[in-house]
Amino acid sequence: MIREMALVYFLIFFLWAGYRIFFRLPEWFDEFVAKPILWLGPLLYIRKNSLHVGTFERLNEMNVSRNILFGLFVGILYFFTYTLFSYFKFGPPALNPDHLSFGGIILQGAIALCTGCIEEIVFRKYLLEKIILICDDRYIANSISTILFVLIHLPLILFVYMYSLPMTVSYLAVLAISGFIYGAVYLRKRSAISSTFTHAAWNFLGAVIR
Repeated sequence: MIREMALVYFLIFFLWAGYRIFFRLPEWFDEFVAKPILWLGPLLYIRKNSLHVGTFERLNEMNVSRNILFGLFVGILYFFTYTLFSYFKFGPPALNPDHLSFGGIILQGAIALCTGCIEEIVFRKYLLEKIILICDDRYIANSISTILFVLIHLPLILFVYMYSLPMTVSYLAVLAISGFIYGAVYLRKRSAISSTFTHAAWNFLGAVIR
């Protein structure tokens, strides 16, 4: 099980890192085309038919609306809590004029939902569940999956964004908090729907408010 997880993770890690370093394409292409292929492709290939397309399994048995609302509530609460703390250091937030058109808002909403869905399938539905089976401790499993979640963003930060050291540390800290919250939401509801909407709410609000 550990070998399979490592193979899935490192395949995704190196494929995604290589893509983001060597290709600079529009964000919509990254999230709608490249990410589904480079993230879900290795997972589905290695797991083959044994992966429960059950990221959203047993929909008829789940209260989907409650899971969505719970995920949105946590994501919005998290974002505005973060914004409140940021206010004291960076000043009041402002709307991002680049994404304020009707089309821009729709596009950012779709990107946020697609990104959240794919990343939650890999990190919560697959990796977190597998780590729980290995260590039998939700908190440890969530911490490990969060570390993996942070690390997969590191090549982007270092080689594409090229942040300074303080900005890199700050960005990684936010990723760690975010990843742990997504994992906690997933474990609370045992539903990738909830964590997807938490993830999507954070990404969307972060795109339209800066």
